[in-house]
Order: sequence, then structure tokens, then C-alpha cells
Amino acid sequence: KQYLASLDELAMATMRISLREADEPVEAHQMTYRILAGEVEPLKAHWRAEKNALELELVRKKGQLVYLRSLKATEGHSQKEGQLPENRAASDACPMCMDKMEN
Repeated sequence: KQYLASLDELAMATMRISLREADEPVEAHQMTYRILAGEVEPLKAHWRAEKNALELELVRKKGQLVYLRSLKATEGHSQKEGQLPENRAASDACPMCMDKMEN
């Protein structure tokens, strides 16, 4: 079963978007990668916008990660001294998502 899933994943990874003629018959599952010439520019614009949005989200998430790592390091340092940092509540709630943080 794992072997078949791997083969399917490989086939999906090697699938390419290609042009088709207007009168060429296309099955429903091929509509996303067999496109008309007039669909190229709108698709390029869509994928550029998607890429930009996802890169921005990645930058934001990296910033959160840096913040949380520094918060964890500050917490570890303060606990060695026997006190909570000023910016931390005693409830141990994550300042970003308000979930309980695990040590």
C-alpha cells in the first residue's frame, strides 16, 4: 500500500501544466493542468499572488517563532532565579494563542 501511495505521489509531482486546444476533449480531473492559452496569464497572476501571500505568512510565522523562543529562553532564565518575568502571567498562557504552554 505504501509503495502504491509513493508511486502516486511521484506521478503527481511530475505532472505538468500544459496547453490544450479549445476543441480538445478533456476529462474533469484534467481541467486543472490542461489549460487553454487564454488561461495562462490569469493563472500566472493567481499563483504569483498566492506565492506572495504565503511568503508574507511565512515571515509572520517566523517572527512568532523567534518571539516564542526568546520568551521560552527568558522564562527558563527567570525560573532559575526563582521569579517569573515581568511580561508573563502566572497562568502560563501563551501570549500569542492564549493556550497553556508546556515546559
